[in-house]
Amino acid sequence: MLLPLGELQALCERLVEREHPEVEPDPTAIVAAYLEAEQLADGRPEDECAALFLALARRSRALGSIANSAIPAAARALAFKSRRVLMREDAELALDRLRVLRRAITWDELRTVFTERLQPIGAPKRILPKRPR
Repeated sequence: MLLPLGELQALCERLVEREHPEVEPDPTAIVAAYLEAEQLADGRPEDECAALFLALARRSRALGSIANSAIPAAARALAFKSRRVLMREDAELALDRLRVLRRAITWDELRTVFTERLQPIGAPKRILPKRPR
């Protein structure tokens, strides 16, 4: 995993300090999410971002009120570490998290969505097709 566990934990701590000092996310949930993400990605760097997002989203309750910001922030930080940008709006990521919580998206579907939206830093912006309504 390109994002070390210590950096993920520090990210969560910074969000707690900045947004909700009264919140205490479960540190064991963060470690468990990290380990699950490593297993899901299975050594494929292109899948790490989606794997971390999925693993953290599954543990939203344990993260408390920082889940809304911590999960997208962690996915974006990991993408940046791999010299990529996650071209996904916050609202889209919030819906993705909700779909994970409701078990309305599979790992393969989430991985595909993230793969389509990761692009190298500095690359020309891709115009993605809109979803049919």
